Amino acid sequence: MEMVESADISQTFPYIAARLGLMRVLLERSDEGIPLIQEAVRLAIDDSSREMAPAITMLGEGYFVRGRLEDARHWVTRAREVALARRERGHEAWALHLLGDIETHPDRFDAESSEAPY
Repeated sequence: MEMVESADISQTFPYIAARLGLMRVLLERSDEGIPLIQEAVRLAIDDSSREMAPAITMLGEGYFVRGRLEDARHWVTRAREVALARRERGHEAWALHLLGDIETHPDRFDAESSEAPY
């Protein structure tokens, strides 16, 4: 954090940190990655950064990858709301895609009950 403050890159820090954190989660280093994404989200929200929706989506994706589906759904839903309010259609689409992945995850999806109405 000291480097960020001294280099005056606070506007780009959420962009960098969220992506680096997600990469760490994907490399099965979630104990380092999730806190980094959480910090990126906090800074993006505090600054009302243009990186708010992507950072929040990446936090949800990090939780999804680690199997924390309720946390993932919460954060991705929040990211979609932010993207929708800001008219960020690409970020909204990304969040919707991830919500679809979350809802159809084998731990949540029940094909038999889903087919019953048909």
